[in-house]
Parts: sequence; structure tokens; C-alpha cells
Amino acid sequence: MASVTFGPDGNLYGTTLEGGLGYGTVYKLSPPPSVCKTALCPWVETILYQFSGGSDGKTPNGPVIFDQAGNLYGITGEGGTADEGVVYELSHSQSGWTESVLHSFTGAPDGKSPTLNLLFDSAGNLYGTTYFGGTAANQCGTVFELIPSGSGWTESLPYSFPLTTDGCNPVGLVLDASGNLYGSTNNGGPNNEGTIYELVNSAGSWTYNQLYAFPDLHFGIEPNGPLTFDASGNLWGTTYLGGIDDCGGPDPGCGTVFELLHSNGQWSFVTVHEFDSDSNGSNPVGAVAFDSAGDIYGATNYGGSNGGSCDSGDLFGCGVIFEITP
Repeated sequence: MASVTFGPDGNLYGTTLEGGLGYGTVYKLSPPPSVCKTALCPWVETILYQFSGGSDGKTPNGPVIFDQAGNLYGITGEGGTADEGVVYELSHSQSGWTESVLHSFTGAPDGKSPTLNLLFDSAGNLYGTTYFGGTAANQCGTVFELIPSGSGWTESLPYSFPLTTDGCNPVGLVLDASGNLYGSTNNGGPNNEGTIYELVNSAGSWTYNQLYAFPDLHFGIEPNGPLTFDASGNLWGTTYLGGIDDCGGPDPGCGTVFELLHSNGQWSFVTVHEFDSDSNGSNPVGAVAFDSAGDIYGATNYGGSNGGSCDSGDLFGCGVIFEITP
């Protein structure tokens, strides 16, 4: 359900939405101890933790991250004391990995259904988003912060989303060098097509600024993953729907890759690519990544040259890995 993470030991770490005891797992993949001599060279899987579906969480749906001590952190979309999801830590010792629940969400006012990525700031505080819940009447989601203390972790809400203006259903975060947060909302905003926003941090007080509100399907709608900074400080992301092609089905457009150019304190929106459901894919998911040459990489949920149906009722191919070269 989420991307994998290289740990400090060089192994790959990730989560599964199901499996284990039935409620998801955290796993490690280790490369073979000797050099591979064949094309297929499987890595060794180790299950670090199996969720029970109770107070410890269930259905982990985001990537894991590490602190400087090598402890592992993640989220589950469900489970916990109110079955609204948790933020958890796996601490490592010679005897194995032990789970601790740092926060168990209750819906209102603290958020419901955490989704996508966690991140640390330079002070060791944790940030993330919940897709629902919050202090607003319509419970359109939150940006949350977990602050460590000697007795545990304390949650605060840098922002709780109202539907009509600022967006609804936030999907992931990215942090700049000054400690400001940037993200997108899957819905809501002035045109109800999603927004891109920043939260400016001033001595622990947060100010919301809307950088862009998607106007209509031709510019893309429903951004659905964390944003990515390029080397010049511009923001990049994907929309699941929208663009010029109708995908040959009921959905409005096949999705886009977009850029927010930053210059003299202002942001300007550019559509970089519009997917067409044929060989270059449709419905991009997640964040994009850059290589050292500035080439852009990502994945789509459908489309591709294979055609056929991957699920009942789908009209497209089974997805692609794409590269966009400047």
C-alpha cells in the first residue's frame, strides 16, 4: 500500500495492509549475503511486527521512517482505542522489535484515519495528516503534530480543514528547510477540486496559506500524494484525475503531473504532463521522485501497452512506471 524505506542498516522496510494475523504487518527485506549470480535473486523477508487489530492498530497504510537511534515509526488507518487509527513506534533491541502506540486517534477533535507519510522536523517532532476528523464541523481532516516529552508524546493540530475554502481530505506532507509544511488536499477548496497549501511555522504558531486551488478538470483534480521539492525549491505532484483525455470511461481525465514554480515569493502552476490511458499510463498515484540529472519518475494505477483488465470493470491496462525528461 505504501513505498518502501531504506533503513540505516541498508535493508528495506515496509508495511502490508493485510496478512500476518489478518490486520497487516511491518517487514524487513535483506539482500542475499553473497553476490547474486542469476537474474532472479530474491531478498530475505523478516516480519518485524504483526498487528492484532485491537489497540495496537490495524491496516498500516503508510511508509515507515526512522529516528537517529534506529527506531521505526508508522501509521495505521484503523485500530486503536477508538478504531480510528494510530501512530506507532517499533523500538529495536537484541530480543527483537517492540511496538508502542504514540497516539490513538478518536475522530474529533484530533483526527481520524491517518494516511500516507510521517516526517520528523529538526527538533524531533512528528508530523502527518488524517483524511477525516478534526475540529471543523464537517471533519475534513487535519495536519497533526506529535511532540515528544519525558512522559510520552503530546498531540497538537497545526491545522484542521474546513470543506468550503481551504480544502478537505489532506494527503501527505513535505517539510522545507525553514520548518514550514506543504501539502495537498484531495477535495474541497473554492472549486471543490482540491488545493495545495503551506503552513508557515513562526515559533510554534502556524499560519495557513493557500498556494493553488485546482479550478477544473482540465488542470487536474484530486491530488493524491505527498508533494516533492526539486533542487530549485519548486513543488511537484500528481493528480489522479483531470487533464484533456477522458480515459475511455466515466472518469473525468486520466490525471496529470504538475509543478508549482517558486519565484520572488510567488507560486505559479504549470501542467507538466497529461496522461492519456494508452502506452504512457493513466491515473498516477503517489509522489514523484528525481534523479541527479533532474529526470522525474513515478507510477500510474492503470494504462500501459498491455491492455486488458486488471480488476473487474476496468477499461485500461495494469499501470506503468514513467520517466519525464526535462
